[in-house]
Amino acid sequence: VACHAAIWTWDCICALFLPSLSAMEASPQDVVDGEGPVGCICTCVSACLPHFVKHGKISEDAAQSIKLFRILTEALQKICSSENRSVRALTYEHIAVVHKALAENSQTGNLSEIEGMAMSFVCQCTIILSDKCRYPENYFSNLSTNNDEDLEVERNDVRDLLRSVCTLELTASQGSRVSLMILDRIVEHCVKAVSDQSGHSNLPPETIIHAISAPAKSLQILARALTQPGEIDQHLAEAIIHNSLDCLSIYCEKLLN
Repeated sequence: VACHAAIWTWDCICALFLPSLSAMEASPQDVVDGEGPVGCICTCVSACLPHFVKHGKISEDAAQSIKLFRILTEALQKICSSENRSVRALTYEHIAVVHKALAENSQTGNLSEIEGMAMSFVCQCTIILSDKCRYPENYFSNLSTNNDEDLEVERNDVRDLLRSVCTLELTASQGSRVSLMILDRIVEHCVKAVSDQSGHSNLPPETIIHAISAPAKSLQILARALTQPGEIDQHLAEAIIHNSLDCLSIYCEKLLN
């Protein structure tokens, strides 16, 4: 029902959503609540995307299902990219809901098209959120000033979200398989971002370390699991560990030089 309602009303919602988001962008320090068009989009994501993950489509018209899936994920990514901190915060629980649906409903290692899109959506949103909560330039120049408590809270919340979508519980093999794939994507993003900066004199963005250090416990579990063949995808696990170490190595070399 929610999916059909979203299809029928999308044009009207979108006409309200974009101006509302722009108005919030114009006042990045204002605190907003979850009401209105932006909150409506977030609720649509929680109501519709888990249904897609579980059932694959909402009708015999698969193209219609894919279209709705894409417009909802693109809309939530716009919200994640907002310059308004409280707007970005509206997305956290809805990203977690999509991840939970993936972990509970993905039955094989080979994801369906919808499941693959949902996994990419979770990865992109968490990466965007991590990048948006970077420390401002010269934030640490004057250590006598008070820190930005709202920024620190946001950074902690984003780290919690990153940990959540990358959590590995080797006793729950299928849910862990999805989280393992998400962890792989996030680590790949971090090592690529650091490598792209290797020819520059400046340090790579600190948000890279912020992102790759968040799932440290999962990386530790993964490293331990490599000594127990059969419980995980050995090739994927080795690639994740190697990429993580490469990322930290490149960053440390830049820091020392």
